[in-house]
Amino acid sequence: MLSPSEVKRNKPLNNHDLLRLDGFQTVGTEQAGDGLIVDVELADAGRIERCDCPPMTEIKKHGRRTVRFKDFPIQRQSVTLRIKRQRWRCQGCGKVKLETLPGIDADRNMTVRFRNQLALDAVNRTFTDAANMHGVKETLVRRVFNEYAAEQLNGYVPAMPRVLGMDEKFINGRARFVLGDVESRSMIDLLPSRKTDVIEAYFHTLRDRQNVEIITQDMYWAYKEVNERYFRKAMIVIDKFHVVRYANIAVENVRKAIQGLLDNQGRINMKRRIPLLGARPATLNDERQRDLKKLLQSFRTAGHYAFRFFRKSLRARAAPLGPTSPLKCSGAL
Repeated sequence: MLSPSEVKRNKPLNNHDLLRLDGFQTVGTEQAGDGLIVDVELADAGRIERCDCPPMTEIKKHGRRTVRFKDFPIQRQSVTLRIKRQRWRCQGCGKVKLETLPGIDADRNMTVRFRNQLALDAVNRTFTDAANMHGVKETLVRRVFNEYAAEQLNGYVPAMPRVLGMDEKFINGRARFVLGDVESRSMIDLLPSRKTDVIEAYFHTLRDRQNVEIITQDMYWAYKEVNERYFRKAMIVIDKFHVVRYANIAVENVRKAIQGLLDNQGRINMKRRIPLLGARPATLNDERQRDLKKLLQSFRTAGHYAFRFFRKSLRARAAPLGPTSPLKCSGAL
């Protein structure tokens, strides 16, 4: 509880729409600590929640109840609306009913517009950041977001595109399975895990899998089982990033093997040429191209061994895709 010294009462505000909240008018403000309490009342008589009694049953006023609801911050101060809500008692059944409050989410004790803004900010920001910005608890932002997400995803049935992209995204330390439409560059869905049983259960519910003609993916083994079961006719395209990665590993292993045979100065010179070995020849100037040519001529067997290692590594990763799914590489190496 706040002490009297922490509470500053202001005179009622006349004809001043402080909140611009439809259906309400401001009648006064009160400074309480770091927050602002705004006293409001209904601009017009509110409707009454009806019970199951006949419409002509008499109802009488049954006092007022002071209720509070959160709203947008004003000048970086949290705002709480204070409303004296009228209560009514049904003379037939004795139940007490409350007058309805437009634009108020009574379940969350906040205005509808504030709830909607919390949900949108939770989409674009972290929960903690959204909570700090609006002066509420992080758990409240999380609950509002979960409700908003459930509402938006209700009835959502993903449509399988012609070119389906499969990948994973690490969120909170766990790999999540991501599907996307490669041609439209849009995300289709996100699963909580990339385990085989989770992915298979997801695709089992889809009825338009025949629309998929091409699948782009990496070399993760679980995708192989899914493709063999649900996308036998689709062409599998491995992103060139993963192919180039194994080529770089091959070059690096050959460099280390040769470097181990050199004297101290030779090892130093070889380490200095690491960026040269990893660069694209087409992007090198004339001087750098001559250096690369001279380096390869000095170790004629290096290119041969690197190519053999690369082929062996790539074959070991690509073989599980099976003969029913042709292996392609997207883009030129």
